[in-house]
Order: sequence, then structure tokens, then C-alpha cells
Amino acid sequence: MTTKKTLRAIVAALFVGVGAAAAVGVLSSPAVAQKVTTPAVAKPLQAAQAAANARNWSLALAKAKEAQGISGKTADEAYLINRLIASYATSAGDYPTALRAYDALLGSGRLTPSLRSQILTASMQIAYRSNNCGKVISIASEMGGSSSSQELVVQCHYRSGNYQSAARAAGNLIDSRISGGGRPDENWLQILLSSSFKLGDDNGRQRALELLVLYYGKPQYWSDLLKIAERQKGLTDRQNFYISYLRMKSGSLKKSEEYTTLAQLALIVGLPGASKTIVTEGFTKGVLSGERSQNLANMAKVETAKIETKLAQLAKEAAATPGGEDNVRLGEIYWSLGKHQQAVDQLEAGIKAGSLTNVDETRVILGVAQLDLSRRQEAVQTFSSVPRASQLSAIARLWTLYARRG
Repeated sequence: MTTKKTLRAIVAALFVGVGAAAAVGVLSSPAVAQKVTTPAVAKPLQAAQAAANARNWSLALAKAKEAQGISGKTADEAYLINRLIASYATSAGDYPTALRAYDALLGSGRLTPSLRSQILTASMQIAYRSNNCGKVISIASEMGGSSSSQELVVQCHYRSGNYQSAARAAGNLIDSRISGGGRPDENWLQILLSSSFKLGDDNGRQRALELLVLYYGKPQYWSDLLKIAERQKGLTDRQNFYISYLRMKSGSLKKSEEYTTLAQLALIVGLPGASKTIVTEGFTKGVLSGERSQNLANMAKVETAKIETKLAQLAKEAAATPGGEDNVRLGEIYWSLGKHQQAVDQLEAGIKAGSLTNVDETRVILGVAQLDLSRRQEAVQTFSSVPRASQLSAIARLWTLYARRG
């Protein structure tokens, strides 16, 4: 005959086993063993313990259910058995049974606040694994919107194809993390990106990409974001150049034809020094090779030498000509030749003159030159001075993100 002392030992051992083996470690409590007083419960629980020790969760669950079916149990025993069933069902992958057991525990009125929180977390995780999105959302609401619970809500919406809700919930998580001074999880941003794409939401997609390049800066994210910028209507050759040049700076310029096109564009806008730099990088990275690329390199070298011989004359003209346009032209040439401080000086003089035909474009060029001098904060301020209504606003924003990147 099984004594009360033996019963307590069996149940204590059961809870030790549960704590070690259960997928969700919230059920260890040997003190509960003090409440078992019905000898008839001992036999199935003992068999359940043996099965659990052998990691035969299906059998352990069956035996715990058998104990649950015994009449005459005390409320304490019923509570204990529900804890075991929750554990064994979780380990056996029987999520509907586990959820019912957790619901019974949550409704028992016996949980401490700490244990209730742990069981809610476990229940939500199990609901997620079993694709029970309604349950996930309900539990997340009860838990008060913690980031871990809301992340499961986001993933559940996305996995079930509810992209509108996924995008909204991901956006809330992202905003909350940023407003708190933190970095949003990459997974949240990817869900926002994918959901926005599936919804045809270009603004949402762009926002996700902007945050991905800002906080993670991977070349593929930059490539996708710059493709959006390149589709902007009415771009001039110079504006296209500064978009494509950012592609090189961000590491998303990969193909030989991309390097060739950018180097040729630099020549078209009168920046042979930049063309020379671009071609040199292409050769250094092993992207460019062959006679055609070498011919382009030679042309950039020759044109760079020509412009260098004209610098003194261009400087005199800039000093003598009011309006600032010549200062800007000289400043951009200085930048392309790697003379960044001289570039900044001339570009600032051009803006200060106050009568430029395209002051916003000059601000972009100035910001790029400031970045090359490692003056990030100044560059951010310069890029941010381009008005939102400007044709250059999107390009300035891209460079702002690059300047602010982590």
C-alpha cells in the first residue's frame, strides 16, 4: 500500500523531472507534493513519472490524464495534475491539450503573480506554435503589451497572411523601441518590409528599408532602397551620379557594368577625379578587368590630369566672379580630386553668395565632402537643410541615412 510519505516523494520527484525536462520550465514546485492525500492517484502518477524519466511524453501524458480521471481528488491534486498535464502535453507536442491545461491553471486562482506571468508566456508560445493566433493576441493583451508578447503577435499575423495587421503591429513595436532610444530588431523591420511589399504599400516599404539601412546597413538593404530612388522621375545626370556614388559607398555596387556606368557618368558631369577613383576601386576589388576597363581608366587619368592643370585659373575665376556658381564648380572638382577641405571651403562660399540656381544640389555635394572629412554631424545638418519639397530631398535623405548609420 502506498503511504502519504511515499506519495509526497513520488510527486516531489515528478516535479523535479518536470523542471528538468519540460519544454517550458515553470512547473517545478515540490511543495505542492504536501497537498497530495489520495492514494488512488499514486499509481498513474508513478507510471507517468517513469515514462517522463524515459522521455516518453505521450505515455506520461496518458498516465497523467488517467490520474485526472480518478474521482474523489482534492482541489490541490487536480491543480497538481493540471500542471503535469501542461508539461507533458507541451513536451509531447500536444498543444491543444497543453493550452487547456494552462487555461485551467490560469483560472485556478492559485498562481502567484510571477508564476502566472510565466504560465501566460508559456501558453502564448504554445498557441503560436499551434497557429492559434486568436489565443496569442488574447494572451498578449492580458500581458500588457510587452515587446516579447507583441513580437509573437506580429509573427502570428504575418504567418497567417494578415499582412495589414502584421505591418501595423510591427510598426508599433518599431516606434516604441526607437522612442525608447533603442534599436528595433531586424526581424521586425523585415516583417514590416515584406508585409508592405505584399500590400503594395510603397511608403511602408521605403520606411522599412530606410530603418534597415540606418540600423543594420547591409549592402542588400542599400541596394533595394537605392533602386527606389533611381526610379524618381526627372533626375539629372548629376543627381543620378550622387545616387549611384552612394551605392558604391554603401557597398552595394557589385557588377562590372555598374562600376563602368558610374565612372562614365562621373566623366559626363565633369568629375574625372571621381571617375578615376571609381575605376581604381573596381580594379582593386577585382570587379573590373580587361581592355575596355583599362581604356576607361586611362581616359579618367588623362582627364584628371587636364583638370588639375586648370585649378589655378579656376580658383582665380571663382574669386573674381560674384554669385557663387564658379565656387560651387571649383568645390565639386576639388572634392572629386580628394581635396576635401578646399572643396568644403568653396562650396560654403558658393552657398553664402546667396544666388545659386540650385542651392539644394550644392548642399548635397557639400554634405558628401563633409562626410569625407569625417564630419558626420555637420554633414547630417547640411543634408537636413534641403527642404522636403525639393527635387533633391530624396537624395539628401539617403545621404543623411548614410551619415547617421550605425
